Amino acid sequence: MLNGFQLGSSFQTFDVSNFAVAQGGHFADFSRGIINFGDILYYLGMTGVFLFLTVVLLQSRRWR
Repeated sequence: MLNGFQLGSSFQTFDVSNFAVAQGGHFADFSRGIINFGDILYYLGMTGVFLFLTVVLLQSRRWR
């Protein structure tokens, strides 16, 4: 049975089970119905970082 995606002959198999979001981390409390202020700040911070990176990327493509 295939457990992941084959990236190439020189790479190992990509294991999707390492990215199980509901088993731990910041999403575990949300999955149980517990709202933690620190987890909300984490997700808002990550959203802000990626929105900022998207804006920077789009602006750099615009000026090329």
